[in-house]
Parts: sequence; structure tokens; C-alpha cells
Amino acid sequence: MKTNRKKSIFKLSIAFTVIIFAILFLFLFISINHFSEQLIKTNDLNSLTLASNMSNEYERFFKQSVNQLEIINQNISKQTLPGTKINEYLRNIVSKNNSFEEIFILDNNGTLINHSYDNNFYDYFDFSSQKYFIKSKETGKVYCSDSFLSFKSNKICLTITVPGEKHIVCATVNIELLTSSIDKEFTNTGFWATITDKNGNIIYHPNKEYSEQRRNIKNERHIYEALSGKIGSYDYFVNEKKFRVSVYPMSCPEWTISIYNEYNKIIAPAESIKSLLVFAFSIAALFLFLTVYYFKVKFLLPLNKIAVQMSSISDGNYGIKILQSEYSEISNFYETFSQMVLSVESRENAIMKSENLLDRIFKTMRDAITVCDKNGNITFMNPTAIKYSGLSTGDNILKSKNPSTMYYDYKDEPVEMNLLPLFDAFKTKTNQTGIYKMQFPDSIFKWVSEYVYVFEDDDHNFDGMLSCATDITELKVSSQKISDTLREKDILLKEIHHRVKNNLQIISSLLSLQANTIKNTEITSILSESRNRVKTMALIHEKLYQSTDLTRIEIRSYLKNLVQQIFAGSSADIKQISYEVRSDNVFMSIDDAVPCGLIINELVSNSIKHAFNDGRKGRIIVEFLLLPNGKKSLAVADDGEGIPHNFDINKTESLGMKLVSSLAKQIGGEPNIIRQDNGTAVIIIF
Repeated sequence: MKTNRKKSIFKLSIAFTVIIFAILFLFLFISINHFSEQLIKTNDLNSLTLASNMSNEYERFFKQSVNQLEIINQNISKQTLPGTKINEYLRNIVSKNNSFEEIFILDNNGTLINHSYDNNFYDYFDFSSQKYFIKSKETGKVYCSDSFLSFKSNKICLTITVPGEKHIVCATVNIELLTSSIDKEFTNTGFWATITDKNGNIIYHPNKEYSEQRRNIKNERHIYEALSGKIGSYDYFVNEKKFRVSVYPMSCPEWTISIYNEYNKIIAPAESIKSLLVFAFSIAALFLFLTVYYFKVKFLLPLNKIAVQMSSISDGNYGIKILQSEYSEISNFYETFSQMVLSVESRENAIMKSENLLDRIFKTMRDAITVCDKNGNITFMNPTAIKYSGLSTGDNILKSKNPSTMYYDYKDEPVEMNLLPLFDAFKTKTNQTGIYKMQFPDSIFKWVSEYVYVFEDDDHNFDGMLSCATDITELKVSSQKISDTLREKDILLKEIHHRVKNNLQIISSLLSLQANTIKNTEITSILSESRNRVKTMALIHEKLYQSTDLTRIEIRSYLKNLVQQIFAGSSADIKQISYEVRSDNVFMSIDDAVPCGLIINELVSNSIKHAFNDGRKGRIIVEFLLLPNGKKSLAVADDGEGIPHNFDINKTESLGMKLVSSLAKQIGGEPNIIRQDNGTAVIIIF
């Protein structure tokens, strides 16, 4: 039996390869255009660099000229030369510096005083009306004139003026000597340059006729931009021939250097590659056309038959039989597509079951679910949402309103419906949350917590929203009961702190009364120290009673009050002792605040008692800082006599210092004693 042999479509893959190569050719074509742009940018950069170098060279030249004129000015001002020798001095300078055509000196009225001329041609010339004299006299600064054609040499020159106290030194500078090297520098480079003055007159041009005629080209775009102070590159056309020109304005003198290059020469490498690419692309296009024709006849027509079958399947006709093909690859595709149809049918059934399940879930939910499109049209509402709002699917939530439903905020103030989270989400196009109270027609109040989630399309534009509103009435009632209970406990806790403070004050008073009945000064001192410790703890309870936060106190104000209390209760002579409290804004629990307060009480009392004997003046500093690593630093320092060098806090017999060491360990720190010739500091980091 003869079997039909399946044909391979391997050759058709060649067509796809050609397409890929065509795309590659297109990419290369774009890359060449980009290469052309890079060549232009490189040319612009090189031209601007060249112009910048020329500018620096010319500015250096003029700076040297100005420096030489300032030296002349200084020599004449100091009267180091006799008046009869000044002209000879100026001629000598002109003869040595061929860039100076003439040098002459004017007084402040513009009258010629001295000059380097060989004749008296300028003796009766009115210099006072010259712009360079007027500008230099007005500003008191060096000034460079406009370019002009010299009567003497028939060369393009300019005048530099350097003002002094009683006179102005002027020099006529031959510009053509300065620009004579440009022709040599640009020979065989493909570039050419021009120089224009601040009025747009050509000072230098390869065509000498342009510079001799002093043509004005200020209306040319690149010159116009440069005269406004802009550095840049522009396209420029001469007799329909395109050039690329880069302009660089100078500051002193106010010249513009322009560097030109032929556009075709700049992009010549890219144009050569582009021509070769066009030829190769034409050959590839012809081959592609022949391949596509074969592809259409042998491959696309069978696929059209498949498309007809797919259209029928998309209408829900899953029982259609897929046609077979003579190509093995297409036949395999048929078989795979048949399996896909069965899978789609199975998934569609699963989706329908899932939709039915979700529908039952939404219908039985106690939360109100509402979905709207971007125009506010309701596309879905579960029964709870219909009950809450009085609206239904198809209504526009922005235009519809149930007048029988009232809304209130947490203060029981009426709220307009358009201020609810659902409407706020439409205005701001962002997710919104809110809690409000609703009053239904039957006078039932319900607290509602609503969350609105905004939908976005693929371009992140607003595309609708989903609202989920939950009845939190029971939660609100329970929360109110808890708040009332907590408020009662806060009152009780405040009362406890108040009574503890009063009891501690009573103990302090008893200790004070007891001390007054004892003549022994040592016992009196011990009772006084105990009283200060009690008052330190009482102050913490007073702060907690006055605070809105009963679990912690603000340490800065506590320390200030504590130190003030220690000084006020001290029996020592403290008139010559001052104190300073430095503290960050830190809150501490009572478990840490009590040990810290007792430590400060002991250390400050110890400084008052021992550091300033015999009426010695001094200062005590109490510092509490929050360190970058999260730890806290407690420090007490004085500039008194200083603690003995053999003092060891772990071996001391002093009850106060033992208490400091014990309390420091209680808060997780260790006292560090810093001894100085003039004072002592105790630092505890915990």
C-alpha cells in the first residue's frame, strides 16, 4: 500500500531567516544614521576645541599686551622717565613689539600728551570723541575698541586703552599679524575659519577681500547666536552647499571665532557604508519577495482553513473536527490545537463553576461589595450593597442618590454623600478608606468601615473601582467600652502616682523634721541626703501625674527640675556655683528614670559638697544624650578640685558612690570616672 509522505516546511524557515536579516539591515541602516550624527558631534567637538584653543591664544596675546601697557602706565605715573624721553621710550617699545603699530598717551580730557609717531599727523586729532577714550574713562577699566582700517598701514587694527590716575595709555594693535598664522594652521585640513568683531564685521577670512571690505555678517544665524554669548554648532549654506559651522565667542576682545567644515566631508564614511547597505538590502528584498510568495502558497492557505475552524470553535462549537494537512508540522499543529480545544472546554466549565461559587459567596457576604466603571456606572452589587445604598446594577453612582439614607461622621455631624470614600476615590483617582455612620429609614444606626480600591488599565489610567463596606457597629460599641475602661484605669493610675508623690513628700518632710531635732551634723547630713533621694523619686511621680503618657516621662524637663531642686535644697554655700543641663528630647520609662534621677542626685550633691570648698567658684554640667547607636549617655561633670587619683568606686566606703555604682548596673551601664587637674566627670553609657 502506498502511503502519502508528509512534506517538510524546513525550507520555509529560510523565509523567516531572511526577514530577520532584513530587520538586521534596517537596524544597521539606523545605526549608520546614528553614526553620521556621531561624526557630526565629533566634528562639532573638535571644531569647538580648536576654536577654544585659538580663543585662549588670542586672549593670552591681548592680556600680555594689556600687561605691557599697564607697565608703561606705572612707569609714567611714577615719573621714572623724563618728559622728553617718553616719546623715545614709546618708539622703542613699538620697534621691539611689531604687534603694536602705535602707542599714545592721553590726559583725562582726551588731549594727546605723548606718542610713538614719527610725525605730527595726530597732533590735532580729537581723541576725546573716540568711543574707546569715552568708555575707558567712564568705566575706569581696560577697553578694546571696534576693529578699523589703519591709516598708517592700511591693516585691520583695534585700539586697547588702559586708564591710569591722570592719563590713559592707548595702543593700536595690528590684528593681521595675529591672524597671519591661521592660513598655515588650516592648510590641507578641510577646515577654514573666520573671525568677526562684536559688531559682526569680518576681521579675518580666507578670502582677503571679505576682511578688507570688513563685511558685516551679524545677521547670519551662527554669528547672531554667538553675539548673544552662546557657544554652539549650526548648519550653514553657501551657494546651496552645506557646511557645519561651530562658533566660540571670546570675552576680551569681544570677538567670535567660527570654524567651518564641509558637511559631505564630515559624513563621508557613513555615506559610503550607507550606499553599500542599500545595495545589499535591495538584493535581500528581492529574495524576500520570492520567499514570501512561496510561503503564501504552501503555508498560509492551509492556515486560513485552520482560521475558519477556529472561528467556529470560538462561537462555542467545540465538537468541530479539525482538518488534516499534508505537512507534518501543520498536522502536528492540528493535533495540538485539538488538545487545546478540549483543555479550553474543560477550563470554561471550571470557570463557570468558579463564577457560580463567587456569586454565591458575594450574595451571602455581610460586607457590601460594589464595582463601578470609570464613568461611575455600577457593574456589580451584592445584596448587602443594594440594601445599604438603595441602588442597583446599571445605576450611575455619581448621579444617583437615596434620599432616605443619612450619613454622619465620628462627631455625629451630617456628611454629604459626595464626601464619602467612594466618591472621594472618583475625585482623586486613588485608594480611599473611611469610617462613617449611616441612618436608615427605619432609624437604625450602623457604623460602616469602607475601603475603596482603584482599578487601572494597562497604561495606568483610572479604569474604575471596587468598594468594600463592612458593618462595624458591634466592633465600634466594643471599642467604646474598652476606651471607657482604659480611661478609668488612666485616672486610677494618675491618682496612684499622685498619692505616691504625696506619701514621698510626707516622708521627705518627716526626714527634714527629724534632722532639725538632731544636733549631730553627721546624722543630719545622712538624713538630708536620704530626703533628697526621696524628693528625687517624688519628682518622677509628679511628672507622671502631670503627663498625658503615664508610662514614661520627658527627661529634659525632669533633669532641669531635679537639678534646680538639688541646688535649692542644698545646705552648702552655692552662691558661687552655677549649673547647666544639656539633654536631648528623650522619653524614659519609670524603671530607667528613677535610677537615673538617683544617680544624678548623688553625683550633683557630691560635687556641691566636695568640689568647691572655701567658696571656690565653679560650674556643674549635667548631660543626657541619645547616641547614634541607640544607647544613652548620662554624664555629670564639674570644674572643681577634682577627685583623688587613688579613688576606686568599687572599693569606696561612701554610700552615695556605692549607690551610683549599683544603680548604673541596674540600668545596664558602668560608671566611668574621668579625672582632670581641674575637675571630675562621671559618664555612664547604657
